[in-house]
Amino acid sequence: MVKEFRDDAVVLRTYKSGEADRIVVLYTRAHGKVRVLAKGARKSSSRLGATLETLGYVRVDLVKSRGAFYIARHVAHLDSLRTLRDSYTRISAGYAVVEAVDAIPSEETPDGE
Repeated sequence: MVKEFRDDAVVLRTYKSGEADRIVVLYTRAHGKVRVLAKGARKSSSRLGATLETLGYVRVDLVKSRGAFYIARHVAHLDSLRTLRDSYTRISAGYAVVEAVDAIPSEETPDGE
């Protein structure tokens, strides 16, 4: 199991966790679907909050925690996929793909396996 890595990812889903944290489900090419704890992402002063929105394309530095999650050390916004968001039909299709990928039960399986 990889302890630490950097990869580009698509944000599939986010969940509230505690007072200020957010659990984020990402899909990466090298590691497949991973669950990430973004500490402090819900604070108004956090830079992570706006970056980790569904259908966002980001570069993440992740570290494996003792639990089931990775911890987000750094997140950089790469693309907001604006062309998807400009059309109701496209965004509906995008969310349908997100639902399908998020329904896949296996985690940490690289793309192509």
